[in-house]
Formats: sequence, C-alpha cells, structure tokens
Amino acid sequence: MPLTPQFTWEEDVSSIALRVPLKGASRKDVDIYVADLVVKVNFKPYVLLVDLHAAVEPENTTVTITNGVVVLVAQKHERRVWKQLGFDGTKADCLARRKASMARKEAYEQKDAMYRTFRDLQHPPSTQSTKRRSSTPIAVEPPILEMTPEGEFDIPRRSIVVPSPPPREEEQDWGTSSDTESDDYSNNNSPILETPIENGDDDGEDEDVTQWPPPRQQVTASRIVFTPRVFPTPSPVWLKAKGDDFYRHKDFRSAINAYGDALAIDPSLTPCLSNRAACFLQVGEYQDTLSPTMVPYSAIPAPGSAKRRLWVLKTLVRRGAAFTMEKDYAKAEQDYMDALSLDPPNAQLADDLANVRRLKRAG
Repeated sequence: MPLTPQFTWEEDVSSIALRVPLKGASRKDVDIYVADLVVKVNFKPYVLLVDLHAAVEPENTTVTITNGVVVLVAQKHERRVWKQLGFDGTKADCLARRKASMARKEAYEQKDAMYRTFRDLQHPPSTQSTKRRSSTPIAVEPPILEMTPEGEFDIPRRSIVVPSPPPREEEQDWGTSSDTESDDYSNNNSPILETPIENGDDDGEDEDVTQWPPPRQQVTASRIVFTPRVFPTPSPVWLKAKGDDFYRHKDFRSAINAYGDALAIDPSLTPCLSNRAACFLQVGEYQDTLSPTMVPYSAIPAPGSAKRRLWVLKTLVRRGAAFTMEKDYAKAEQDYMDALSLDPPNAQLADDLANVRRLKRAG
C-alpha cells in the first residue's frame, strides 16, 4: 500500500498553494497530475491524492521543485475562500466526482492537441529546411521476406562466381637458339625478362596446380525454422499508448503504424482512427485523411453520447483541415460550420472558419 506524505497548504481569494517534501526522492521520479477537482503527487513509496473542495484551473497551474520540496500553485475557478482543502462527501461521491474531473481533463488535452495540429499545418516548414531534409541520404531498406505455409523463410543466396586461373604462358628456352642465327639477331630480339635456366634436374613435369572449385550454377534456399512465440501479441491499448508517444515526439510515421496495428486487433478503438488521421495530416497525405475507408461505421460511437460528440467534432476539424490543404474550400467551410454548431462558444473554430471563407473568396 502506498503511503501518504506530509504536506502543507495555504490559500488566498484567487489561488491555493500546496507544499510536499520529497524526502530525498529525485525530481525525475516525481509524477504530478492536476485536474480541475483532483491533485495527485506520486513519488515512491508515497502517493498524495486530494479531492479538492472546489474547482481550479489546471491550465493556469505552476509546479516548481526547490530544495527537495514540490510547490504547486493553482488558480481558483471562482474567487472565494475555501477554508478547507478537501471535499466532504461519501466515498462514492468522491469517486464519481474524480472520474468526471479526469474525463474533462482528457477531453481538454485532446482538443488542445487537435488545435495545435491545425496551427502547425497553417505554417508549413521553410523551403530551406525542406531541401536540407531532402538532401539527407535515404537508407536502403532490406528486402521483405515472405513466410511459407510451413513457417519458414526462403532467403535467396547469391551465386558466387570464382574466376578461373589465368592461362599459363609457354616457357621458352632462350638458351637453345640455333647456332646459325647471327649475333645481331640474338642481341636485338632477346626477351625483356629472361627465364633463368636450371642446371638440368628438371624432369619436364609441370608443378602441382591447385584447382579452384567451379562456380555455382543455381540459386539455393536457406531453411530457417523459428521456435514458438515466447511473448504474447501486444494489446491494442498498449499499441495506442505507443502511438501517442510517437505523436508527442513528432514521429508521425511510427505513430501511423502503431495506430494501424491497434486497429487491426480492435477496430472499435475510435481514438486511433482520429489520431491516425491527424498523423496523415502532419505528413501531408491528405487523401488518406479524406478516404472513406479510414472510418468504418461500426467503429463510430453511439449517438447521443459525449464520446460521439467529441469524436465527430475532432473528425470534422481534421477533415476540414485536409480539405483546406487540398484547396477544396467549399467542403472545408461546411465541415467547420458543422464543427462550430457542436461547439458554439469556441472562438478558435470561429477564427478558422473565417480564415477558410477568406481563402474561398480569394481563390
């Protein structure tokens, strides 16, 4: 069971401050989570979980670690004095309140990531950086090996051609020339390199010659047999988490592969569909974003649910961004109008819609 660390807190009308000593723990081992109604500070073996008395603003929260003490300062959503830090309620009330707060934080982070993606698309990289990337040599990928029904791989082996030894030149006995030849002829036509004459023990037989093996005339296949699989197939939730990590590190190709593998195992993972579409936007493959096969109808959340509304909102914004990049401003305008109808107070969506309409008039 984790232990609860010691902590102190104080407040004023507009903010609260929480101080937690780390007891020698390294700052890299500290995990801090802040939602509007939940604060969690985790460093082994201690876990501090506080259900706040009222709401704070997670986006306006600052965390500093100084002299082995975590100092968390959060702005209150409403300017008033709490007089107590924790929420008074039953265990069931606290649990329901905590789950709702975490769901709101997750929805906010997804929406924020979606708008950052669109903003990045509005400012493409400079031509100079593109040329620098294009000049980088591309590594040649090894060939893909196909597995036979017997669970083996056929790896073609290159034929190695061994060159034949060069022909031997006939030895000439320059010492047995005819006596009738003139001295001038023998002097002017002598070879450049003379072969030395042995004293006479040579019996006329050639020296031993090493024979090279003949070249192979056909392609052979190497047999590879694999042992049974030791590790289980990764779960789709784990693959989605890996895709999220790749996305945060801007490795969009790896994220596309991870999301695709997760969907191959569990096609009902709707966030993978939307996140993969965002990755296609980042790498400039807008047709893959717009393809109707990207979103199976069986994977769409149930109508009327909050999950359905958020999924539709994200899909409309990302599809609108793809239409904008394809210069299909009429369809982009319609998608942004539909998205704005789902989230009317969203000023960011209103600005994006105005930008698309301006491009439509100019084009």
